[in-house]
Amino acid sequence: MRNGETSPSHPWFRPGLAILFAVCWILSAIHPVDMGVWLLENVLTLQAVLWVWFTRRLLPLSDLSYFLIAAFLLMHEVGAHYTYELVPIGFWIKPWFGLVRNDWDRIVHFAFGFLLVVPCYESLRRFFNGPPWLVWLAPSILIAGMSAFYEIAEAYANLVLAPYTAAAYLSLQGDPFDSQNDMAMAVAGSMLAMTIAALAQRRGTLSWQA
Repeated sequence: MRNGETSPSHPWFRPGLAILFAVCWILSAIHPVDMGVWLLENVLTLQAVLWVWFTRRLLPLSDLSYFLIAAFLLMHEVGAHYTYELVPIGFWIKPWFGLVRNDWDRIVHFAFGFLLVVPCYESLRRFFNGPPWLVWLAPSILIAGMSAFYEIAEAYANLVLAPYTAAAYLSLQGDPFDSQNDMAMAVAGSMLAMTIAALAQRRGTLSWQA
């Protein structure tokens, strides 16, 4: 894949993905645990959907990237529906790993880095040229910056707009370093994904050019 290019798209794939996401989004809006939390969490969803819509022709991504974006947003919608600290999957895995809290938020922050670093890479390659190591590192740096910005914006937006939903929305669950741990998970996910992609390219199984 050359700079600024994406793989050919199947005609049905993107409309089908959009319909699937819309159906799941509607389901997440039906009797959420806390409607105030659902509305706040969906500010991120709305921003992401608008970004995808308005850049679909100017900065088109590959089918893989759109799939990864949708996968992340669906994980986020699960957290929005239940509130992150009450997601059933988080309770199910607690005894498996000896966890003391519902770590669905940690999983989603890891997914933020692991899944969205590929769309970040595709976007940056259009405008950024440099040594190979920096080309592969730059998307993870962007993920780290986005994660930090989200943690700051999340805290201030919650205090200003909905102070009474702070505990459920921020999902600290008694962890004073929750924001730092969330950012670390996002960076770890992005670094893992970029390492896998770089190794795959080196072995000739990935067509991206770094």
